[in-house]
Amino acid sequence: MYHSISDDPEPGHPYFWINTSPRAFAQQLHFLGEQGYRVIPLAEAVNLIRAIPSGGVSSRAAPSAREPQGGRGLDHALGPDRRNSPRYAVLTFDDGYRDFYTQAFPLLKAKGFPASVFLPTDFIGRPAAGLRGKAHLSWAEILELQRQGITFGSHTCSHPQLAELQVDQLRRELSHSGRVIQEQTGGCDGFCYPFQFPQQDGLFLEVLNQTLQSVGYAYCLSTRIGTVNTAEDLFSLKRIPINSGDDPALFQAKLQGGYDWLSGVQALKKVLWKA
Repeated sequence: MYHSISDDPEPGHPYFWINTSPRAFAQQLHFLGEQGYRVIPLAEAVNLIRAIPSGGVSSRAAPSAREPQGGRGLDHALGPDRRNSPRYAVLTFDDGYRDFYTQAFPLLKAKGFPASVFLPTDFIGRPAAGLRGKAHLSWAEILELQRQGITFGSHTCSHPQLAELQVDQLRRELSHSGRVIQEQTGGCDGFCYPFQFPQQDGLFLEVLNQTLQSVGYAYCLSTRIGTVNTAEDLFSLKRIPINSGDDPALFQAKLQGGYDWLSGVQALKKVLWKA
């Protein structure tokens, strides 16, 4: 899970940073290539996840779908014929910042790596600065990127706290943003949740999942931490946050599942906060 590829300074603890320097990003892409990771399109990963038998993999039994030798992740779940297949990685970018076009894409193109970008449509194509004071992509840039293999999905219209909205407002944020992207690019089947994913709020998640499916989304990415996903997770897919605080050792540890333990801490914090 990336956001902005930039050298913009950030306050606070690195856990909360959204910026990844171009230098760090280049090192991370190099690592993926050198270590034999197969960087695949998000749609291909979703299809692989759908193929996992229901309940076939748990986060305890399979710490990573992309784990190095000895792992029991996606390849294990798909059977012995896939256990020697490449390790997988998927690159996703939230918020549709323009620095994806200027900084991230040239590095991705040089490596031949695909990526998916999720757009808050109210900010796309506007000349004024948007989220966090940053510039966003234009539709012309999005179409150019699409022609070169980058895919796009919805990140709502206005990037609100969805759990605080009325049901009709929630539906508009999901449906209108997807419709705009569909009209502009010809396709939009995926959604990416903004802000912290409210996994502790079962009632809201039921409404969210029903709405996502009713307006035509095939999956939903979340901010839940983890490298394991099963078919049950298709509307709350876990990801690993990456930023400039990730030196090569930490980046490698995250890919190998060494960051997944924070998922439990993350969930507990949300439950206690709600209480």
